[in-house]
Amino acid sequence: MAGYGGNFVVLLPNGISAFRFADGHNYDVDTMVLAGEALRPFPCPSGPREAPPREQQPLSASEVRTELPGNTLYADPWNVFGIYDARLNLFVAADGVLYNTLNGGSDVGTWHDAGRWHIAPDGHFCSRGWNDQRERCATVYQEGETFELYPTDGLGKMVFTRAPGNPEGY
Repeated sequence: MAGYGGNFVVLLPNGISAFRFADGHNYDVDTMVLAGEALRPFPCPSGPREAPPREQQPLSASEVRTELPGNTLYADPWNVFGIYDARLNLFVAADGVLYNTLNGGSDVGTWHDAGRWHIAPDGHFCSRGWNDQRERCATVYQEGETFELYPTDGLGKMVFTRAPGNPEGY
């Protein structure tokens, strides 16, 4: 969740909540998340536990190379900065260009960006935008036409549905 001016609350999967109060519209939460991930929650009392989720295997580099290029990925609607629901579309062009559109509706409008993508030898799908020059990599899981990307920086996951080709005309 984010507030006006760069204030953030991050709820991490390890049970830790991180807070940052800042000003100046600084939305870089990476260092805050990494510090929060270094903390570990206190032990919980023993009790009934849920069955562990089915073990999925991430896609290998060759599988990612086969499944993503030449396709458009549509993200489930997600809440951006706690303000509005947005839709993210990515076209993974075979020539290594990644086109993306973030449609924030009437509150924010539509943002377009493009950048470069590559597949790391370990199978991570990595991209670098033209507006944001930091490289981001993610582990890719697939079930049917649904792809889950788990960023290696630990900032949650994104779920996409694949559509063949380039229906948006990027």
